[in-house]
Amino acid sequence: MTKNNDLKMPIDTQLTTLFCLIDGFCTDISEQVEQYMLTCGKIKRVRQSQICASDVITLLYA
Repeated sequence: MTKNNDLKMPIDTQLTTLFCLIDGFCTDISEQVEQYMLTCGKIKRVRQSQICASDVITLLYA
């Protein structure tokens, strides 16, 4: 039987893994949302914000 201490990862590895999972989810879901959004007929420039949704979600979750 293995101890739980043997399976623990360093906190920075855990946060990196968590961020990668959340970032992948946000990328996938944003592509799906873009497909179903209604348009107003005008061409609008989509600007990147200073902090992405996956950053915010990771900070809230951690």
